[in-house]
Amino acid sequence: MSDDHPQDDEVRLALPLEILNQVLLLASFDTKAILSLSLVCRTVHSWLIPVLYHSISFTKSRQLSKFLSGHDIPNDPLESRFSLIQNLYIGHTPHTAGNLLYGSSSWPLTIVSRILWLSTSLKRLTILNLDQNKWRLFEHVIPASLEHLTLGPVHGPFHPQDLTRRPRLKTFTSAATYMRDDEVRDVVCFPSMRVFRRMMPPLTMISFYAVNQVKCVEEARTLESLQIMLTGFSTPQKNDRKILDDFLLEVTKDPRVVVIERREEYVSVVWGEFEECRVNFIVRQII
Repeated sequence: MSDDHPQDDEVRLALPLEILNQVLLLASFDTKAILSLSLVCRTVHSWLIPVLYHSISFTKSRQLSKFLSGHDIPNDPLESRFSLIQNLYIGHTPHTAGNLLYGSSSWPLTIVSRILWLSTSLKRLTILNLDQNKWRLFEHVIPASLEHLTLGPVHGPFHPQDLTRRPRLKTFTSAATYMRDDEVRDVVCFPSMRVFRRMMPPLTMISFYAVNQVKCVEEARTLESLQIMLTGFSTPQKNDRKILDDFLLEVTKDPRVVVIERREEYVSVVWGEFEECRVNFIVRQII
C-alpha cells in the first residue's frame, strides 16, 4: 500500500459532536433505550440527563420510595436533579395497573409530598387514584411553578386558591368526579386559569350534572374554555350526545363551553398527553 494512504487501523472516523447529540436525542424517544444510552460515557450522560428527568412516571409505591431515597441527599449532585422534573405522572397507566389503587394503603403519601416539594420546576402534574380525603395533604407542597394539573377519579374537593405555594394554574382537568358548585366557580374564576376540563363517560348523571353547573362560566373573566370531555365515546351514542347538547343550550350559550368526544377512556387520554409532553421536549432539543 502506498504511503499516500493511511493504514486501516490508523483511520479514525468520528461524527461531529453536534450530529452525535442529535442522533442520541432521536434514539431517546425510546424510553427503554435512554437509560442504556446514558451509560455510554460522561458526555452522552450529560446530554441525556435533562431528557431522562424531564418526564417521570410512577405506578408503584416502591418506585417512588426508591427514587426519593436515591435523590434526596443533602449537598449531593443528585439532589439538584429534582429541578429538572417538569412533567410528573403518578398512578396507573393504560398499560400498567401498579399498586397505587384508589383507597389503597400502598400510597406513600409522605414520600409523594417530599418529591412534590423538591420538584421546584414542575409544570405538569397528573395524580390518579388518590383517595378523595388525601388530596388536602398535598395542597401545601404543590410547586409554585405548576401550570397544568390533572386529578381523578373522585379526587375530592379542589379549590386552586387553597394551594399554599400559589401556582398560577393555566389548566385543571378533573376526571370522573362530581364537583360542588363552589368548586367549579372557584376554578373557572381563578385569575390564571385558561382551560377547565371535565372528563367523564357519556350520558351519565355526572355528565348532566356537569352541564348543569356551567352557567357560572359567565362570571369568568380570563377563562378561555370549559370543556366537557366525553371519554369512551362510540358512534352508537350520537343520539345521546344530541340530548346533552340540547341540555347545554338550555343552560348557557356561552361559546367557551364545549362538549368534546374522545373514543379513548380518560386514562388513555391523560397518559397520551404525558407522553406528548415528553416527546415535544425531546423535539425542542433537536430543533
